[in-house]
Amino acid sequence: MHLVRDLETDENVAMKAMRPDRSSQSDSFDRFMREARVLLRMRHRCIVDVRDVGELTNGYVFLTMEFVEGESLQDVLRRGPVPPLEALSIAQQVAEALVVVHGEGVVHRDLKPSNVLLTETAGPARAVKLVDFGIASLSHAISITGTGQRLGTPGYMAPEYLRSGNECANSDQYSLGVILYEMLSLRMPFEATSHGRLLLKQTSEAPTPLSVRIPSTRADLDAVVMRSIAPDPADRYADCAAFSRAIADVRRAIESPSDSGASA
Repeated sequence: MHLVRDLETDENVAMKAMRPDRSSQSDSFDRFMREARVLLRMRHRCIVDVRDVGELTNGYVFLTMEFVEGESLQDVLRRGPVPPLEALSIAQQVAEALVVVHGEGVVHRDLKPSNVLLTETAGPARAVKLVDFGIASLSHAISITGTGQRLGTPGYMAPEYLRSGNECANSDQYSLGVILYEMLSLRMPFEATSHGRLLLKQTSEAPTPLSVRIPSTRADLDAVVMRSIAPDPADRYADCAAFSRAIADVRRAIESPSDSGASA
């Protein structure tokens, strides 16, 4: 990713480019163009705004997008856990973005902290930008993976995708639930000493409750997080809109002076 100046608009934009030798490799080119096509269709305050896509005279293929002043959620987590209200605000914004993504027939398929950008303003008002749709799955699109391959990041991939390679919108909900779990605890629902053991746990065991990692966790917060990462997609929220509403309910309960939702 490069920071460049758009001479037409006189503003800084982020540019992602692919070398000619890479663009000649069909898988790399397909992934690059897939991200461009997906992002050009998306318009939401919590999704990075793509400005242009094309090919330069030297053979480089490129796309430009808005430049986000700030840092990734991954950078934030290196400093420690995120306070509950801020974590819920971030998760709710990502959920709202996913409502738009899924409405376009797309599954992001690689939700993780490094793909969530945050503006410089700290606290619950910090704005989110969802990025990196390079391995997003478009409905009716031809898969770019080989037989038996899985694209994604261990720990955030939904059990149903790991087992069969079939993902749905609720697979993204699972990944977002893991991110919320991690923001609050700096831990993962499943932990192991190797990727192989981690994937086995994800497909055969129940996740460790957030309240086990953090005994002081509110009961309502624990319930929302754990429902979003239920092993069976049918046991999760119906969609990310419902997940967003559940997050908003917990936020209001925490902010309410008459709060009575403290955990057991």
